[in-house]
Amino acid sequence: MVVKGFTMKTRCILVFFLIFFHTMTAMLFAASSPVSEASMVARGSAVVTKDLATAKRQAIADTLNNALDLYIHDKMVAGHDHDDLISERILSNQDRYILSYEIISDRLLGDLLQLELNVHFNKTLLQDDLAEILKPEKKAISDISLIITQENINQQLLYEPLLARPLLLQPEKLAAELRDELTAYGFTLTLHPDVNTDVQALLTALGPAENNTGKNSVGTLNQLQRVVSGDLLLYVEVKNFHEEKIYTVQKQLLSVENTVTFIDMKNGTHSTLPVETCKLLTDDVPAGMSTLAAKLSLSLKDRIMNHILQKYAVFPEHEQEFAVVIHGFQRHQDYVEFKTALAGLRTVKSVDLSSLASGRIELKVATYSQIEPLLEWINRFVPDGNHFQLRAGLATDAADVILVKVDYAETAR
Repeated sequence: MVVKGFTMKTRCILVFFLIFFHTMTAMLFAASSPVSEASMVARGSAVVTKDLATAKRQAIADTLNNALDLYIHDKMVAGHDHDDLISERILSNQDRYILSYEIISDRLLGDLLQLELNVHFNKTLLQDDLAEILKPEKKAISDISLIITQENINQQLLYEPLLARPLLLQPEKLAAELRDELTAYGFTLTLHPDVNTDVQALLTALGPAENNTGKNSVGTLNQLQRVVSGDLLLYVEVKNFHEEKIYTVQKQLLSVENTVTFIDMKNGTHSTLPVETCKLLTDDVPAGMSTLAAKLSLSLKDRIMNHILQKYAVFPEHEQEFAVVIHGFQRHQDYVEFKTALAGLRTVKSVDLSSLASGRIELKVATYSQIEPLLEWINRFVPDGNHFQLRAGLATDAADVILVKVDYAETAR
């Protein structure tokens, strides 16, 4: 009786687990997202050479291929620029996309069997695979041109016109700061300080990407490419400066808008970042203007760098570690200034102190860029007050070690 009871209990457990497994499988199947389906009616044929059954299989395969080809070119792809890839990757693997089909009609004309089928495709899978084929190869950029236009703010100031500083943004300073960071990624930057009326008219005509037709956009880009050098054109606009007197707190609210347009000459595209407004509340207009200018410059630099790195630079896949060995720092604050600037580069992931002894400092630097741009940045590093300069080169016995010599002088540069 004990054995018999144990056997019945075991059977009950097995039945319970079978029911549970069946229920969970059904729930998972029901929860899975349905396949997006599309249909196309097409015709195909085959010649009867052996028997009718073989010819029918061949006619079905021909019709399925025709249906898939017809659907792609009728519903999904404009033109025939990618026909070779479509034939190689999709049409030659038609079973991957076809869910089912129904025979609408069939007829035999002598030795020719003709079929008409209603074919159902996995549309989602087809769209995903086509997207990979149609995705254009992005051409690399290296040379960047910078154009800045800004309104004269004197006419909009309510109090104490700043005749010495008619413009809010300093183009040369912003260009130098951008150039320092861009060089670490292998880019070069050229500032175009003077913009003639023809270039200004083209930049205005280009406008936001969403408001521009493809034909007009291509024509304007081609004209810009003939008059402005570079792979990528950065167009910065500073406008709509506003000063408002806040009587309740006896302060002025200063504000200015900026927009940045990235005009990719090599890939024939352009995009404009959303308008950003920088604001500042101050009780001293000259000091407030200086602070607002610094805030505007920092904002523009961050917006430009973040967009370029996100769109054109590759990040973690190229992470590397270098040793930076430094000789000659006489003051602790000088070392801190250099280390802070180095760690602040977007190309640098981390800067750690490895050793410090008898005037020798060794840093471990993890970076996303190659060693050559980092070496060039160190040689161009300008400290506050220009009281020292750095001379850097690669160690002869190690490819991943940078040797740096610190030279102090009254005016190092």
